[in-house]
Amino acid sequence: MRVKNGSRGDSFTLLLVNIVLGVVLVVMAVMAFLNPEENMVLFPLIFFVAAAMRFSNAVYSFLNVEHEKKWKSGGLRDLILGIVIFVLGIIAAVGVWS
Repeated sequence: MRVKNGSRGDSFTLLLVNIVLGVVLVVMAVMAFLNPEENMVLFPLIFFVAAAMRFSNAVYSFLNVEHEKKWKSGGLRDLILGIVIFVLGIIAAVGVWS
């Protein structure tokens, strides 16, 4: 894979960020599943972490473009999905904290 707009260090850093966010997401989901009444605040945060993962995937796709059409399918899809998940997190936060 040839990195056109960034360096290999940028791609590796984004990959590590995605892995760390995945671990945080799993830990928060398990905590929320085990005791949902006490950990209700974690539900919106799970959406926000999932949105951050989509955003990091979009940035990774944008950094690794080789052809213009390639990022339109992957990177743009991840960006739109991240925005949708973020909006769902805001709706969940309003429901939990109101």
